[in-house]
Amino acid sequence: MSKDANDESVRSSPTPDLELPYPSEKSVPGSTPLKPPESIQLFVIRITRVALKLVIYYYTQAIFSSTDMDFIGTWHIYEMEMWDEDYFNMEVQAYIEIESNNRGDFQFGLVAGGLSGRVVDDVDIEGKKRFEFTWSGNDECDPASGSGWIRFKQPNILEGEFRIHDGDDSTFLAKRA
Repeated sequence: MSKDANDESVRSSPTPDLELPYPSEKSVPGSTPLKPPESIQLFVIRITRVALKLVIYYYTQAIFSSTDMDFIGTWHIYEMEMWDEDYFNMEVQAYIEIESNNRGDFQFGLVAGGLSGRVVDDVDIEGKKRFEFTWSGNDECDPASGSGWIRFKQPNILEGEFRIHDGDDSTFLAKRA
């Protein structure tokens, strides 16, 4: 063993002259005393915020990474661009229903029909999915057809559009029933 290892005073003595990362006034004679900069605190806060934003981003990616199964169910339409609530809820609560076989039906106002669609990459939002469909049915008593799409705006909230062939089109919002 070395002499220092056997020397009791070396092993047990406190070390008051440790070099600190931020020198005190005593360790740098003639200089302005340094304190831990507030920028480090701000840096830690910024890193924490960035980490939180990343967690939120990846969490929402998991929620909004739509699959065929996510769209399945009945959705109540609660807002339409072209028609007011008195019209679109005229006969029944306006709805769109998607079944597990990517077929379904809908009704708003006097427009009703069956639909058939599929989940595709959203052309407007990279990395997202949307359900695109074609439909056939009736507009009042006249045969009608068209197309449309839905995608998630928020969890359990859809936004979409109905298009009536050679007629009107309207965006809408719907919530899971």
